[in-house]
Amino acid sequence: MNYIFDIDGTLMDIDHRRHFVEGETKDWKSFISHTVYDIPNTPVANVMSFLNTDYNNIFFLTGRKESQRDITIKQIEDCGYNYLNQGALSPRDDYLDSIKVGTKYDPNERRYHYSEILLMRPDDDYRPDAELKSDLYDKLVGLHEILFKSYDTIIFDDRQSVVDMWRARGLTCFQVAEGDF
Repeated sequence: MNYIFDIDGTLMDIDHRRHFVEGETKDWKSFISHTVYDIPNTPVANVMSFLNTDYNNIFFLTGRKESQRDITIKQIEDCGYNYLNQGALSPRDDYLDSIKVGTKYDPNERRYHYSEILLMRPDDDYRPDAELKSDLYDKLVGLHEILFKSYDTIIFDDRQSVVDMWRARGLTCFQVAEGDF
């Protein structure tokens, strides 16, 4: 099975910073800078952690900017994601053998793994989330064509416009919150 998780409002609880972009005046700079204070959305994080097995493939599509990649990876891992348990996308056997015999850990292997499973908004992209995520999904399918042809996919998201887009594309989407913003 393939599972795709949104980050803000789905995997991560962003209630503490939502006020920056609600109402007439939007303070996107503060909204983004307070990302570091996000905490896991426990019910969704528990589901993701439970699904993170050798039998499933976990992916993340987010409207967060690429410049937020490091904090996003940390938060994904804080939610219980373990990239060594990743179905068909697990690290190569020779890499796992090198860990077992105590050779030097290669942080580039981890970074490469995330480059294939965590797709983010380019820093200069201001399109609506539904349009962005539709394109990110197409890119993800292009990277892992066999997996998306071989396994069903379930998506977890919160924003109504994005959920509507997933469903219009014929994909199963669990809406985890009322995301009408």
